[in-house]
Amino acid sequence: MPVLIEAALKELRSREMEPGGFPLKRNGAYQPDATAWAVIALEAAGVTEEGLMKARERLVASQENDGRVVFSSRLSAAYWATPVAVLSWIGSPHFKEARQKSAAFLLSAGGHHESMIRDPVFGHDLSLRGWPWIEGTHSWIEPTSLTLLALRACGRNHERMTEAVALIMDRQLGSGGWNYGNTTVFGTELWPIPECTGVALNALSGLVPENRIACSIEYMKASAACIRTPLALAWGILGLDAWDQRPARADEWILESLSLQNRYGVYDTTLLGQLLTAYHARGGILGLFRGREPGR
Repeated sequence: MPVLIEAALKELRSREMEPGGFPLKRNGAYQPDATAWAVIALEAAGVTEEGLMKARERLVASQENDGRVVFSSRLSAAYWATPVAVLSWIGSPHFKEARQKSAAFLLSAGGHHESMIRDPVFGHDLSLRGWPWIEGTHSWIEPTSLTLLALRACGRNHERMTEAVALIMDRQLGSGGWNYGNTTVFGTELWPIPECTGVALNALSGLVPENRIACSIEYMKASAACIRTPLALAWGILGLDAWDQRPARADEWILESLSLQNRYGVYDTTLLGQLLTAYHARGGILGLFRGREPGR
């Protein structure tokens, strides 16, 4: 294993808190999304179920009665960590109940949507419902894609998932790729964003014909070759890998990104987790769970 990967794993493991769970920053406060990404990455790197038990249990402690995973009981509307928590529980049968509870919540929740299909300002279909970052707000690409990934990893098959696919495809830019979730504003097409494109490609893998997202794959290939920021690079590689098009130099690029910490400072827990997940995963996010029985 390359020295930079070993160092990143050591750094990640050093951040686990005594009660379980991980902070976003060194010596910071517990944060559920950072904890979930740390668990996903460490499991992908081969850490045992026993070694991840306390972190997973801390996530259960962040779960409300209805299944949502929140940052605090005072911020219950911010439930966007829920799908990542679900992914972090997939690897252990001990957390079947927590996983099922959160999956049921996600299927009952959704973003605000309108009866109109099109709006004169925005170019996407406003009637389609996916998932938001914050309860009661519009559906966007990243939370919708992460939720679709979590539900797929749980083995769910539901009409809400079909609608999510339709939403993601409706938000695909004509020139390829996705951004946060707008296609055009006042008739002008917006720019794609690598991390949004990567997470959307992961969510759609195997659900749509490749020719329907070919322009987005080409955009992602071109972007991944020249970006080294951890968020964009990790999702770019995972997105291409989900379509069996992992770049030949992907591991080299990840090492280059990790080396940039010498210039910019150590990455936060979520970014380290995502880079390490991209390094170890094959077949994208869902590839991590292939062959496992989620125990619905």
